[in-house]
This record gives sequence, C-alpha cells and structure tokens, in this order.
Amino acid sequence: MIRLFLLFLAINHALTMALPIDEISEDTSEKRAPKFKRKLTDIMIKPAGNFVRLKCPADGNPMPNVTWSKNNGPILETSYFAPRYGRWSVLFDEVTRADSGNYTCLVCNELGCISNTFVLTVVERYPSKPYIKDGYPGNMTAMVNDTIRFSCPTTSDLKPYLYWVKAYDNFTITDEGLNQPTIPGSEIKSDNPADEPDTLTVANVTLEDQGWYACVAMNTLGTTTAMGYLTVLEKACKCTD
Repeated sequence: MIRLFLLFLAINHALTMALPIDEISEDTSEKRAPKFKRKLTDIMIKPAGNFVRLKCPADGNPMPNVTWSKNNGPILETSYFAPRYGRWSVLFDEVTRADSGNYTCLVCNELGCISNTFVLTVVERYPSKPYIKDGYPGNMTAMVNDTIRFSCPTTSDLKPYLYWVKAYDNFTITDEGLNQPTIPGSEIKSDNPADEPDTLTVANVTLEDQGWYACVAMNTLGTTTAMGYLTVLEKACKCTD
C-alpha cells in the first residue's frame, strides 16, 4: 500500500512539472485595469466630532492597491484620533476643522491607475436648521435624451431628511428668492436607485422635464430649500433638402 501511495505522488509530481507555466500559476488571461465598483461621492460636509469614512471600492486583476493622500501630500494626524485604514477606506473617528481638505485615493495595478478626490469640509457644530452649500443644486442645461445629476450637499447637526420637488409649470420665484420655504410641486425620485438622498438623477430628459427643481432639507429645527433650473434643448436636426 505504501509503495502504491509513493508511486501516485511521483506520477502526480511528474504531470505537474510537465504542465505549461500558465496552467499552474495564476490565470493571467483576464487581466483588467482597476475600475471603481460604484459612483463615488465628491463632496462631503460634516459637523465637527462626526465619524467620517472615505471609501474607494475597486476591482481589477491583479487585485489593485489603494494609496491615500491629502492635498497632494501624506495624511497627517490632526486630531486626538489618528486616521484608520481599511482595505479600500480611510476612517476618522471624530473630525475637526483641521481635517478639512481634498482626500485622494489612488488605485493601481500593473495595468494602470484610477483616482477619486473627496472634498471634505468640517464645520463647527451649531443647532440650527440644515444648511445647503451655496451654489447648489444650481442651474443646468441638457439636450433631449441626456442624463443630468443635481447635487445638494447639506450640513446639519441633526440628521436631516432630504427630498426633491419638481415645481409646477406655472411656478414663479417670489420675493424670498431661490430659498423660499415651500415649493408648489410634486415630489420626485431619482432615476438612479443607487443615489444618496442628496443627489437627483434625471435620465433621458425630455422637454417636459424642463423647469425648477428644489432640494428640501429638514430637521426638527426647520426646513431649508434650494433650487436649480433645468433647461432642455432639442437636438439640432441634421436634415437635407
């Protein structure tokens, strides 16, 4: 019995040595450059003392590595809590204003590199209604069948509830301007189910999609509204006589 076992081992070793290298090593026929697994957030506004996680999940073959930097340099310890690193992420337990900055993840393998920059703004905590960053959601222009994305970065010491409203066609701006508290219209959902509440995607826009869009952010201390106008243009006709 022992002789048969030794004979089996010898034959198996011989067959293994006879195989081509690419059959006994890692499969390299499907090498892929790095690619992010999902759309990443660009802008983050957090009150001081909050937990923050920046994450760049990616795929590729060989499996890529991720390197983090802040403002094109190393991430330095700026608070009582040193940053912690996960497989694809960097974590801050209690951010301070000194943690504000541009954080870039660089994801690379032998076939190339991709990167994404997060703009993190840390503001002092204050008990008030939500604050929507100036200039958002902003006005946009699109051609018929284009896809557009409105963003509404919000800061609130209390977790806000966000939703979007498409104003009625006869809506006009009042003396309160673009931040008037109530907007006559209907609530609208994003066409991209993966969007966070502060993002609205309108896919394959039509002329009927033109109009005012409002981001409404509310907590127990009040409501803040910001608006943007979508202009939709028909594509030029490539006609011949």
